[in-house]
Amino acid sequence: RPQVLLLVKPGAQSQTVAHPKLLGLLRQLKGARGLCILGSVVPGRLAMQAKLQGLMERALRRQRDEHKLAGFTQVIMTPNVGEGLTALIQTAGLGGLYPNTVMLGWSQEWREHPYRAEQMCRLLLTAASYNQALIVIKGTEHVPDVTAHMTRPMDIWWMVHDGGLQLLLTTILRKGRVWSSCALRVFCVLQFGEDPHELQTKVVGFLYQMRIDAEVKCVVLSEGAALVDKAKEKVADRKSTRLNSSHDLD
Repeated sequence: RPQVLLLVKPGAQSQTVAHPKLLGLLRQLKGARGLCILGSVVPGRLAMQAKLQGLMERALRRQRDEHKLAGFTQVIMTPNVGEGLTALIQTAGLGGLYPNTVMLGWSQEWREHPYRAEQMCRLLLTAASYNQALIVIKGTEHVPDVTAHMTRPMDIWWMVHDGGLQLLLTTILRKGRVWSSCALRVFCVLQFGEDPHELQTKVVGFLYQMRIDAEVKCVVLSEGAALVDKAKEKVADRKSTRLNSSHDLD
């Protein structure tokens, strides 16, 4: 199972978490097994607002206990939230007990606040530089509770030959009661010019060896053909321009 560092955003009063459903999803993913660290960054200066940092630490522990998560909490107070998140990724864990996966919610209203998009990009690059896997949850308000029972299919879009983590996560989720009735569909994305039948045969064989029951479909990027056509048009235009230029010189 992945050893997860969940980055939690403080609530409006810094005594709650902004997206508590992320903790519920982490519980479904972990099943109370393995390492789990809940990390949060509170904006401020510790020398003058240490009490606020302590309130957030206790609130995060309370949320952890309410969601029946077995793990640790770590709260950092710093004037720069981006630097605090980077520090969490670098310092979370102890010795061999360190997270290999970072889980966080998708940045909201990033179009209205461009700095959020820049902060998200820096955070993703930092996690990747530490060779940590990334789980980014978009639409946290739609995450089902632990009492729900989902029946619709779970879709994996296997892109650029990278689908191992997605298969692992869906397999773990389907072992729990919430997702146990969900069928699994794997969509393999191919570049233009690749053989879909060959790839589908390989993926089906791989899933069979891993004892994973899933429906496999191949999707060829239509943009690939369009890009090739555009490139050919550009080359043809350049050739015609050169010919016209040579005729003008004559």
